Amino acid sequence: MRSWLSRASRLERKAAHAFRLKSYRAAIRHLDELLLHVGENPNTLHVLGLCHERLGADEKAFEYATRSVSADGDHFEALRLLIRLHVRRGETDAARALAVHALARLPPPAGPRGLGRLTRALTREGDPSLAGYDRELREWIRWARALTEPNPMCGE
Repeated sequence: MRSWLSRASRLERKAAHAFRLKSYRAAIRHLDELLLHVGENPNTLHVLGLCHERLGADEKAFEYATRSVSADGDHFEALRLLIRLHVRRGETDAARALAVHALARLPPPAGPRGLGRLTRALTREGDPSLAGYDRELREWIRWARALTEPNPMCGE
């Protein structure tokens, strides 16, 4: 009996399942096969970069993140991965330039849910521009903004 899912869809599902289980080597196998099947895809390249990063292979992660951003210069999550990797490599200027680019391409925040909680959270955090973003992304935005601000100690 033939499956109604295409080969690419089956590979995507297998890769996603392996990634959720933190079986990054299996995810890499499926994603490599997917790349052969569908070609350079920024999402596939980004997840390959994440898998390699989680396995501690930062050079491979850097290669895939760079390819993802080359395929789609506005791929927000690939930009975030590439920024992290530049910081680890001590390439602050490159990280800063990419952070400026990424901050200009923030995805829209989630729609309002529980307006009372949102208002309380905004009052506590003091930055209404972060409303609707999850905690992890709010922290990243703050970090990226701090990275991109001129540092008077360095003469900037």
